[in-house]
Amino acid sequence: MDSKNVTQLRTKLMRLARSLRVCVIPENADLEKPQSWRDDEVLRGDHLVKRRRLVLLTPKCSSASCLMCPLPNEAWDNSRRVISAAQIIKQFDSCFGHSTDESRQMVTIYTNGNFFADNEIPPLVRQHIYEYNRFHAG
Repeated sequence: MDSKNVTQLRTKLMRLARSLRVCVIPENADLEKPQSWRDDEVLRGDHLVKRRRLVLLTPKCSSASCLMCPLPNEAWDNSRRVISAAQIIKQFDSCFGHSTDESRQMVTIYTNGNFFADNEIPPLVRQHIYEYNRFHAG
């Protein structure tokens, strides 16, 4: 198979994958609230550490052919209503300021796309998260 055929096949597979994805997030979802957050413990090296686990409601992954993601239908479809950087920042901020914050040693952030892709997580959001963690490292 030559490179032109591979490209055409990949394009067809991406279109098929995108057509199968159906957003299950309600149309009236509060875009300033994360999908979830909770405190738990995880094994790091040979000891348990206290973690805050966040699942931010973010735009869906732009790579429809990725097979790693178990949540292709649990991401926000920006074609329905655009989620802004400010709304994602509010989601992140709403997960802090609680009585259990001081005991937290780690923060894990999950998104419904690629955290490092600018069209999915705006640079302003990443910068806000980096700055927060720089000043509030547990």
